[in-house]
Amino acid sequence: MGAPITKIEAFNAPYKTTAGFRQRERPSVLVKITTEARSFGWGQSAPLSSRTPETPESVITAIRNYLAPALIGKRPGDFPAIHSAMRRAIGSGFSTGMPIAKAGLDLAIYDLLGKAAGKNIPQLGI
Repeated sequence: MGAPITKIEAFNAPYKTTAGFRQRERPSVLVKITTEARSFGWGQSAPLSSRTPETPESVITAIRNYLAPALIGKRPGDFPAIHSAMRRAIGSGFSTGMPIAKAGLDLAIYDLLGKAAGKNIPQLGI
Protein backbone atom coordinates (compact mmCIF):
# COMPACT_ATOMS: atom_id res chain seq x y z
CA MET A 1 0.00 0.00 0.00
CA GLY A 2 3.01 2.27 0.10
CA ALA A 3 4.34 4.95 2.38
CA PRO A 4 1.80 7.15 4.16
CA ILE A 5 0.60 10.44 2.73
CA THR A 6 2.47 13.40 4.24
CA LYS A 7 1.34 16.36 2.13
CA ILE A 8 -1.59 17.34 -0.09
CA GLU A 9 -1.59 20.54 -2.12
CA ALA A 10 -4.28 22.13 -4.28
CA PHE A 11 -3.58 24.78 -6.92
CA ASN A 12 -5.95 26.91 -8.98
CA ALA A 13 -4.97 26.10 -12.59
CA PRO A 14 -7.46 27.30 -15.21
CA TYR A 15 -6.53 26.57 -18.79
CA LYS A 16 -7.43 27.92 -22.21
CA THR A 17 -9.72 25.93 -24.48
CA THR A 18 -9.76 25.68 -28.25
CA ALA A 19 -12.54 26.21 -30.78
CA GLY A 20 -15.67 24.21 -30.19
CA PHE A 21 -15.98 25.00 -26.49
CA ARG A 22 -18.39 27.64 -25.24
CA GLN A 23 -15.95 28.73 -22.57
CA ARG A 24 -12.60 30.20 -23.56
CA GLU A 25 -11.12 29.26 -20.20
CA ARG A 26 -11.91 26.14 -18.22
CA PRO A 27 -11.72 26.13 -14.43
CA SER A 28 -9.37 23.54 -13.01
CA VAL A 29 -7.72 22.64 -9.72
CA LEU A 30 -4.56 20.54 -9.70
CA VAL A 31 -3.99 18.29 -6.73
CA LYS A 32 -0.59 16.94 -5.67
CA ILE A 33 -0.25 14.17 -3.09
CA THR A 34 3.19 13.43 -1.63
CA THR A 35 4.13 10.44 0.53
CA GLU A 36 6.69 9.88 3.24
CA ALA A 37 8.88 8.20 0.58
CA ARG A 38 8.74 11.47 -1.43
CA SER A 39 6.80 9.84 -4.25
CA PHE A 40 3.94 11.92 -5.58
CA GLY A 41 0.89 11.83 -7.79
CA TRP A 42 -1.12 14.49 -9.59
CA GLY A 43 -4.87 14.73 -10.04
CA GLN A 44 -7.31 17.27 -11.43
CA SER A 45 -10.68 18.57 -10.31
CA ALA A 46 -12.55 20.44 -13.02
CA PRO A 47 -15.69 22.09 -11.65
CA LEU A 48 -18.07 23.39 -14.32
CA SER A 49 -20.64 25.93 -13.14
CA SER A 50 -23.17 24.52 -15.61
CA ARG A 51 -23.01 21.08 -13.98
CA THR A 52 -22.08 21.49 -10.33
CA PRO A 53 -22.28 24.02 -7.52
CA GLU A 54 -18.57 23.40 -6.84
CA THR A 55 -16.21 26.18 -7.86
CA PRO A 56 -12.40 26.23 -8.01
CA GLU A 57 -12.42 28.18 -4.76
CA SER A 58 -14.73 25.71 -2.98
CA VAL A 59 -12.71 22.74 -4.26
CA ILE A 60 -9.46 24.27 -2.97
CA THR A 61 -11.03 25.10 0.39
CA ALA A 62 -12.53 21.63 0.75
CA ILE A 63 -9.23 19.95 -0.06
CA ARG A 64 -6.98 22.21 2.01
CA ASN A 65 -9.19 22.58 5.08
CA TYR A 66 -11.11 19.31 5.30
CA LEU A 67 -10.02 16.49 3.00
CA ALA A 68 -6.22 16.86 3.17
CA PRO A 69 -6.09 16.84 6.99
CA ALA A 70 -8.29 13.71 6.98
CA LEU A 71 -5.96 11.89 4.57
CA ILE A 72 -2.57 12.74 6.09
CA GLY A 73 -1.09 9.51 7.46
CA LYS A 74 -3.29 7.24 5.32
CA ARG A 75 -1.68 4.78 2.91
CA PRO A 76 -2.50 5.55 -0.74
CA GLY A 77 -3.54 1.98 -1.63
CA ASP A 78 -6.00 1.68 1.24
CA PHE A 79 -9.07 2.93 -0.61
CA PRO A 80 -11.60 1.87 2.06
CA ALA A 81 -9.74 3.99 4.65
CA ILE A 82 -9.23 6.87 2.17
CA HIS A 83 -12.89 7.00 1.14
CA SER A 84 -14.14 6.56 4.69
CA ALA A 85 -11.94 9.46 5.86
CA MET A 86 -13.21 11.67 3.03
CA ARG A 87 -16.86 10.81 3.88
CA ARG A 88 -16.24 11.66 7.53
CA ALA A 89 -14.55 14.95 6.61
CA ILE A 90 -17.31 16.02 4.20
CA GLY A 91 -20.44 13.95 4.46
CA SER A 92 -23.14 13.26 1.94
CA GLY A 93 -26.32 15.25 1.69
CA PHE A 94 -28.18 15.52 -1.56
CA SER A 95 -24.96 14.51 -3.33
CA THR A 96 -21.72 12.77 -2.45
CA GLY A 97 -20.44 15.89 -0.71
CA MET A 98 -17.86 17.73 -2.84
CA PRO A 99 -17.54 14.91 -5.41
CA ILE A 100 -15.33 16.91 -7.79
CA ALA A 101 -12.86 17.76 -5.01
CA LYS A 102 -12.80 14.10 -3.95
CA ALA A 103 -12.33 12.95 -7.57
CA GLY A 104 -9.18 15.06 -7.90
CA LEU A 105 -7.75 13.34 -4.82
CA ASP A 106 -8.67 9.90 -6.18
CA LEU A 107 -6.93 10.69 -9.47
CA ALA A 108 -3.79 11.86 -7.66
CA ILE A 109 -3.73 8.61 -5.66
CA TYR A 110 -4.19 6.51 -8.82
CA ASP A 111 -1.34 8.45 -10.46
CA LEU A 112 0.88 7.88 -7.43
CA LEU A 113 0.10 4.14 -7.36
CA GLY A 114 0.60 3.82 -11.11
CA LYS A 115 4.01 5.47 -10.98
CA ALA A 116 5.06 3.19 -8.11
CA ALA A 117 3.95 0.08 -10.05
CA GLY A 118 5.24 1.28 -13.42
CA LYS A 119 1.73 0.98 -14.89
CA ASN A 120 -0.94 3.29 -16.21
CA ILE A 121 -4.24 3.54 -14.38
CA PRO A 122 -6.15 0.92 -16.44
CA GLN A 123 -3.28 -1.54 -15.98
CA LEU A 124 -3.55 -1.19 -12.19
CA GLY A 125 -6.81 -3.15 -12.26
CA ILE A 126 -8.30 -1.13 -9.41
